[in-house]
Parts: sequence; structure tokens; C-alpha cells
Amino acid sequence: MTRMDSNLQFEWKSRPVQMMLFTDIENPKELLETVKKIQDLCASVVDASLVCSLFAVKVAVCKAIENEKSGLMTSRSLFAEIILVLSGETNVGKAFRLLGLTENT
Repeated sequence: MTRMDSNLQFEWKSRPVQMMLFTDIENPKELLETVKKIQDLCASVVDASLVCSLFAVKVAVCKAIENEKSGLMTSRSLFAEIILVLSGETNVGKAFRLLGLTENT
């Protein structure tokens, strides 16, 4: 697995945000199982091949933070809210099925 870092850090409403892109993942099934086992994962993990641009991710992060601060979140965590907003779905389960990691990621 190779990490590509293009200084993907910013702050929104006093919340630091860091984004990482990993390529050449050789063990997606194992990675998926590990992510599922972590109870308090403080990250939004998405299949990058399904994301149209870095700008779209930044907008989704900012909108999710706005939703959290205004009490308008649809999901139970900020990290799930980011995936929900990024997907354009209104159903959290559908958002995760659309953008989440799979064994073929």
C-alpha cells in the first residue's frame, strides 16, 4: 500500500481535517475486515476510485461539519455524515454501499 500525500490538510470551523489517499492496496479484504472491527474509528474511509474530485470531498467535509454544528446530522457520527453527504444519498446504508470499501477496492 502506498500513501500519496499532497498536503491534504485544512481547517473548517476550528476543526482540523486531514485527508489521505492510499494506492496500490494489495490486501483490500484484510483492510476491510480491520476497518469493520474498529469500534471508534475516527475516519471516513471511502473507495477513492468512486470520488470525482478532491473538491467534492472538501465540500462534503465542510457540509458534514455544518450539519453537526447545527444539529442537522442524519447519521450518528461526523465520519458517517461525511460519507452520506459525499454520496448524495439520504440513506446512510445506501451511502456506505455506494462509497464504502469492498473486497475489490
